[in-house]
Amino acid sequence: MQKKIKKFIPKLIGWRLNMLYKVQPEKALQRLYKLACEPRKGRIQKEDLPLFLKDADKESLIFEGDEIIVYRWKNAGQKILLIHGWESNSSRWKEAVERLHGLGYEIIAFDAPAHGLSAGKELHVPLFARCIQAIQEKEQAHYAIGHSAGAMSIVYHAYAFTQAKSFDKVILLGAPSEMTKIIFDMAKVLSLKDSVIQSLNKFFKNKFGFYFEEFSIAQFSNHLKSNTLVIHDKYDRIAPVDAAYSISNNLEHAELIITEGQGHSLNKTSVINCYVDFIHNSKKNHQ
Repeated sequence: MQKKIKKFIPKLIGWRLNMLYKVQPEKALQRLYKLACEPRKGRIQKEDLPLFLKDADKESLIFEGDEIIVYRWKNAGQKILLIHGWESNSSRWKEAVERLHGLGYEIIAFDAPAHGLSAGKELHVPLFARCIQAIQEKEQAHYAIGHSAGAMSIVYHAYAFTQAKSFDKVILLGAPSEMTKIIFDMAKVLSLKDSVIQSLNKFFKNKFGFYFEEFSIAQFSNHLKSNTLVIHDKYDRIAPVDAAYSISNNLEHAELIITEGQGHSLNKTSVINCYVDFIHNSKKNHQ
């Protein structure tokens, strides 16, 4: 019964949006934008912070009028920037922080706008990339590790901020690629009419400067000049593995690892081993 209700609710939302579009198209498009860009999960309360985040040095960055919470684990080594994904927060990085900090690196993580302890109401890739740039202007981190939307935003950052200092190395975990697929998957779940999607495409162009088909992380990856490790699971149900092949094929310096059974989160020890080795051991080999 609960499964049937869960399947019915998106259809009901979509039906209401289709009906609203007939009488108030702009209002319907604004609601769709809100549905796509306002996270429903990923917040966390201070009292619920895991111990490793409570132990970190916490800083506040005012970004586009909102407070962004930055966590720091000081060390003498080079800086690594950790960037979580959609409806997540910095708590996902516990094992990565412990491993990399133990190897002497200074670790910096932040809660994206509208996630974790950070303020804000919405998040999308261009906003995420601007937040990365604001942090990088201060930190000049050598390495970046991003998951899902965080990985997308690292690539878009390289595209949008061509004059910014490049990361020496980048790890992209479970990165989606094509906005067309993301939007049409949403449209399928909601049973949106074609006319609504066509108008949403124009809305997207007016707001971001791209039509859906023009917003491609694979294409933007031409601008990412860092040595890059792409990790993706063969059976990822959130971001199909085709995205990993498309992205890595367009990168100038890429290694690709396809896992099996690691899911979209890619947060198990075996995956962390891969990118710790990519950062640390290959670094030693070139010294």
